[in-house]
Amino acid sequence: MTETDLDRVSLLLGTYLFGDLSPAELEPLARATTIRDLVRSERVFNVGDPADAIYVVVSGQLKDTLTTADGDEVVFAVYGPGMIVGEPGFFAPERDRVMAVAALG
Repeated sequence: MTETDLDRVSLLLGTYLFGDLSPAELEPLARATTIRDLVRSERVFNVGDPADAIYVVVSGQLKDTLTTADGDEVVFAVYGPGMIVGEPGFFAPERDRVMAVAALG
């Protein structure tokens, strides 16, 4: 296992979703992860997108939002380092997103 894999295993171990697993159990997942750098307001996913991934915030913040019919943005949650985003849709039978998530400034 590489140093990067170890860092990713440690990150996953620090979350509520994966914290009860052993490092050996998380190694394959850590190797399959992708790191994304986002700029302010860049979308991670939008309403209706397929829920085919779970995201862990490594640094910075993400916001969980909906836009009203009048164009107003409603922020439901802000996610910081170590928090998981997108798991409700991932584990739901419909497997599509009901919220939009974007990078917060």
